[in-house]
Amino acid sequence: GKGMIEKSVPVVTEKGKGSCSPDTLLASLFQIPKSLRPYGWIGEEEGFLGATPEVLFRYFDGRIYTMALAGTARSEEQRLFAVDDKEIREHEFVAQTLIAKLSDLGMVVRRVRDILNLGRLIHFQTLINVELYQYQETKTLIERLHPTPALGPLPRTPETIAQLKDWRERLDCPVEFGAPFGLFRDGDFEALVAIRMVAWKGDDFALPSGCGVIQESRLVNEWRELALKRDSVRDLFESSQ
Repeated sequence: GKGMIEKSVPVVTEKGKGSCSPDTLLASLFQIPKSLRPYGWIGEEEGFLGATPEVLFRYFDGRIYTMALAGTARSEEQRLFAVDDKEIREHEFVAQTLIAKLSDLGMVVRRVRDILNLGRLIHFQTLINVELYQYQETKTLIERLHPTPALGPLPRTPETIAQLKDWRERLDCPVEFGAPFGLFRDGDFEALVAIRMVAWKGDDFALPSGCGVIQESRLVNEWRELALKRDSVRDLFESSQ
């Protein structure tokens, strides 16, 4: 019916006070596994740092390289996860929506759905490449792809985006969480999705986590997923405590 949301991504933020220096947190990011990408911004009194498994897209030499990353479980549940209908359906929402958004821009090649192992967590991952018919502005591509359904609502309309923004503001989610974090260098542009992060202002620290919710979702499972994701961020930075 009108206004029906097939999928959305609520965010829960854990908060606390601390005195850990940004330099110490930054040092933790030099020891992360290759499947995670470090990013961050450090100001005088505030900043954020993280290590994300998700690339919004890379744009290089007339091609776009992107991914669908959705569906989450603990790594010890891999055999069950591989055949979990709810997690597969959540992932396919994201993969198929991405392909639909890109199909008029060029030749799309979808890789086989795989499992990305991040240690404590596993995710479904589908790599997607596009050979563009013509040059596209990076700004246009960001507006087209962000937020993906891995991060935002489905369907994506001004109304559902406004509703998600309202939820995030009311839940006091850091504005940087989930934003594209891009770098352009030597004709090569890459935008990461700013998840698995910690943000701070003064001695106030925030650790946000989000999870995809569809009709088949169960509340207890989603709360567990949110906690797992926050725990995985704590694992990243525990050596700096």
